[in-house]
Amino acid sequence: MLRNSKKSILLINLLVKPKLNILCLQESAFCRSIYASQSNASNKLGCQDITVKPFKDDDKNVWVGPPDPVSNLRLKVFPDSQDLCQEEKDFYAKSREVQDWNQEYWAEHNKEFTETRNLYIAKVSAEKNLPKEESLSAEEMSVFYKDFLDKNRIKHISYNWNWYKKNVYLIFLATKIKVSKCSKIIRNTVKLK
Repeated sequence: MLRNSKKSILLINLLVKPKLNILCLQESAFCRSIYASQSNASNKLGCQDITVKPFKDDDKNVWVGPPDPVSNLRLKVFPDSQDLCQEEKDFYAKSREVQDWNQEYWAEHNKEFTETRNLYIAKVSAEKNLPKEESLSAEEMSVFYKDFLDKNRIKHISYNWNWYKKNVYLIFLATKIKVSKCSKIIRNTVKLK
């Protein structure tokens, strides 16, 4: 009886309390030096290259990097270990794809927002003959923010629906991993009997 209860506790822990190994790249001095040296190396959207890994190839942790200066997203470095099962490889491949899509969207969006805001500030400042040191009031900026959101409303709705679909699919893939691991445990316990 005790043996079966240990198995059920193990199974419950596997299903209910998933282990999330996320380590922050920004915390280690080694990683900060890597990101500092990569700050000049960027792709077409100004994104940092996070392919340099300060860990072994067989590491199964997901590493979270510092915020990207353009998109403001914390990019993740996913494991590429040979020890991963096929379900995990599929999950991490799709996660990379979703991260790249998300990164591209927010980098373009933030770049457009910054450019549009700067043009608005310059236009209103010129109309009111404000010196460069003086900033616009919150009320004046609220006109810009509302206008920007109204112009990009359809784009934001489309992004949100796509984001939901992609994340639901990631949840499905993560569930497949858990089911695969549970069935493996159950097969191993049946063999022991």
